[in-house]
Formats: sequence, C-alpha cells, structure tokens
Amino acid sequence: MTDLLQMHRVQRRFGAADQVASHVLLVRQYRENVLAWCGNALQLALPMSFTNLPPRNPNPFEPSGNRSAARDLARELARVRKSSSITPAILEQLTIRHQNTLVEHWRQVARAAALAEGDLDQMARPGITTEQAAGVVSDVSAITQALVVLDRRYHRVPGWTTLEQGASLGWTALATALDAHLTVPDHSLDAAGWQPRVRPMRGRVPPGLLGVLQAEHNVLAGLNHFPHALRLRLVVDSQRVLSARLSPLAHRTDPAQVPFWTERAGTYSEIQRQLRDVGGIRGGGERAATEAANVVARLKPIDPLTVVEPRTLAGFRMLAERIDDRIGAVIEEGFQRGDYVERVTLPRLDATSGNLVHPVRARYRPVLDADAVPLVQTVRQRLSDRRSVSPSGPDASRVELHAALAHRSRGAGSPRTLHL
Repeated sequence: MTDLLQMHRVQRRFGAADQVASHVLLVRQYRENVLAWCGNALQLALPMSFTNLPPRNPNPFEPSGNRSAARDLARELARVRKSSSITPAILEQLTIRHQNTLVEHWRQVARAAALAEGDLDQMARPGITTEQAAGVVSDVSAITQALVVLDRRYHRVPGWTTLEQGASLGWTALATALDAHLTVPDHSLDAAGWQPRVRPMRGRVPPGLLGVLQAEHNVLAGLNHFPHALRLRLVVDSQRVLSARLSPLAHRTDPAQVPFWTERAGTYSEIQRQLRDVGGIRGGGERAATEAANVVARLKPIDPLTVVEPRTLAGFRMLAERIDDRIGAVIEEGFQRGDYVERVTLPRLDATSGNLVHPVRARYRPVLDADAVPLVQTVRQRLSDRRSVSPSGPDASRVELHAALAHRSRGAGSPRTLHL
C-alpha cells in the first residue's frame, strides 16, 4: 500500500490503451477485498473499542450513548460496500502474478487482506484487550485513508468508479485515527492468527545436532495430541536433558543464550519433580514420547566440544519456546478437563499386619481448583514468563505507510524507524 501511495501520474501506469479497461476492473475487484477486510476487522474490534474523547454528558450514572469514531467508520464502510456493484477478486486472481506493476501491487494488497480475514476468528478466540482493539482500529483507519487517497488519484482513469461519498469516508477515517492515537495502540495481535499445523519430519536422520533438532521438531508435532501423565513425564525429562546439554554448547556460539538454557533446565527439573504427584491414563502422546526418547538417545554421542552453528542454536531456541507454550497449555488443560489427577497420601493405622514399616497409602483425586496446584503455579511463573513478548509498538511498515499518507519522503540520512 505504501508503494501504491508513492505512485503518481497513474494513468500511464495502467498499461496500453487496450489493456486499461481490464486492469481497472481488476484493481476495483482488489479494492473490494481490502474493503471487506476493513469491515470485518472493525467488527472484531468494536466490542472493545471506546472513544477516547470526553463524553458530552459527564454524569457517569447516565448512559452517554453508543457513539464512537470506530462505529462511525464501520457504518461508512458498510455503506460503501453496499453501494458497490462489483464482486471481490476470486482465488485465481489473487494467486497468479500480474505483469503490470501497479496491478501487481494491488494484487499483493488484496491477497494480504484475504489471508488476514482468515486470522480474525483465531485472534478473537482468546479475547482481545482495549489496547489491541485500538491497534486494529488504527490499522483499518490508515488503510481506509489510503484507499480514499488512491480513489481520488485514479478518478480520471477511464472506467474507474469512485467510492460513493468518498470524502465522508476519508474524514471519518481521519477522525477514527486521531481518536485511536489518543492512547497508545497495541499491535501485538500481529503474532496471533492462524498457524499451520506442525507436521513431523520423516526420512533419513541427519548426523549430529541436526538429528537432535529433527527429533525436537517431531516432539512438537507429537504434542498436537494430548498426552497422558506418564508420557508427559517422558517429554518433560527430554527437555530437561536437552537444556542441560545445550547450555555449555551455546557458550562458545552465543553466550547470551546460556542463561536461557540453564534456567530452562532447572525449570524442567522442578516440573519433573512435581509431576510425580500427578496421574492420569486418559490421552495419547505416543509419538511425542517416542521422539522424546530419540532426543535423549541422539544427545548421548554428541561431543562436549561440538561447535553449534548459530542457525541450529536459533532453531533449538524457537522450538523450545513453542514446546514450552504447548506443555504449559497441556498441563492447564489436563487439570481443567479432569484428565490429570493429584496424588494425596492418606494416614492409616494397621496393627494387624505384623510389619515394622508400613508403606504410605496414596490415592488419586480430581483437582477442583487448578490454581492451587503447585505444578500449575510453576508452569505459569517459570514457563509463561519466558515466552517471547510480541512487540506492541508500530513496526517499520506502519511508519512508512503513515509517512506516505502525509506525503513525507524518507531521505537517505533519515533514521529507518520512527516512533509514533
């Protein structure tokens, strides 16, 4: 979208005279895809969107209405989409590369909008915060302003149909952007959305640490199926062994990662100890347990003086963080579903057995309050806190888009990133 805003004198960019009509029609279809994403994204954000302007009625005990800039923009977008008579681009038009540069830029924008629509349901599942909703509203308002600017720029192109009441849509988008930026929008939703399912890696086992990396990837793939308690212990123990072995190996490649692996080894040692008091036979996890055994077996012949490549170490770090997330989710889900039970000891008096030592009698009981289980507390405090925090500020692409909307060009000596 930034590249499109930087294209001026666009009439000649649509191609030869005999190609202008088809190219214009295709661009209008791509624009419908972008408008569809804008409208659907606002529907995701509206329940958590509130105006940042002071209300006209300062009395907090009287309703101030349901008006906000985001809702006004949603109504304007719905009106524009309803008045349009053209259909969005189909899958073939979104996936096939176009020879014309301008049309190809529009195809990439429409393709991104179509892919982003599939992420909206996944983003809404855990529930978004007010700051994240403001980030979505900020993005939609910026894209809408760009559409209005380009619509005005293309109005002299033969066959182009302007947006109905485009000026009203543009002013509403500008007011929405100003309202959203009265606070600090949170753009951490960029890391959410649909993720492809992790599939196991098959075939020949690579030698050395690459074979360990392959087994670690397959552990993550095996955790797609909920494991029962005994197999979860095997997976946890493999992560403890792996972290303890990688800690000295990472010292020569990247000393900054040594604390991560050292602390992770201690965390999984504590989780392994606490899992002794957890039982449960419901679930699967055969593949995850098998690959966990492969991780331990392939680590044994590794020379302690082996030099780890930075890319291999980064791969281990990425897989470790994702496995930490999955194990934490499995433990909490297991207690909530009742698949994991807690072991408790029961006192007893037995004067008829004739033995000097009486074994402690243990029973398993369902957990009524998972928050009180020490294992859940350890997972939340020591695994969840280690997850990579998604950046919440605007990235370089957003900064460049806002600069293009304001017709500011970044010179050679200007900094790459700006702070909004």
